[in-house]
Amino acid sequence: MRVPFRLPERFETPILLALLLALLAGSAFLSALGQPLVTYASPSGIIDFELAGTAERAAAILASWDDAARAAARTQTFWDYVLYIPLYVLALSAWAAWGAKRMPGRRLARLGVALAWAMLAAGALDAIENRQLLAQLEHGADAGRAALAAACAALKFTIVLATIAYGLAATAMLGARALRRPAR
Repeated sequence: MRVPFRLPERFETPILLALLLALLAGSAFLSALGQPLVTYASPSGIIDFELAGTAERAAAILASWDDAARAAARTQTFWDYVLYIPLYVLALSAWAAWGAKRMPGRRLARLGVALAWAMLAAGALDAIENRQLLAQLEHGADAGRAALAAACAALKFTIVLATIAYGLAATAMLGARALRRPAR
């Protein structure tokens, strides 16, 4: 079964581990950049803005951010574009593909392949969402942009969380199989 990213067989697991560690580091980096975005109107920072969904909710979040927070939102979104989207798409797609090769049964393997490909869509959805957020940061809250950003974010998060769950399940199954293997 074809997957979007094929890692060298011999180094597949170490490369995957390195990608997942880089993803954790990238997540921590963006989280630190986003600290000024945590306010009474956006207790989850940029995620609340991504999922605002309405002009009223987006306007309330923007009103709670001072100039420094808005600058932080722009900076965080820049790094999301150039670093985080490519990183999480590659890492999670590779994890799903890795799991697909190791899962028992064709259905579970096919699910992993589908999730590996779906991660490309998650990245595209994130880019569309980011464009809507940047436009609202520049021009103010907008009903259409807030709704589009929220729809893209919700679908992106669904794909990402499903892929993480699949990767964790594959890793747990492999670990359980290794524990059941008799000692030599």
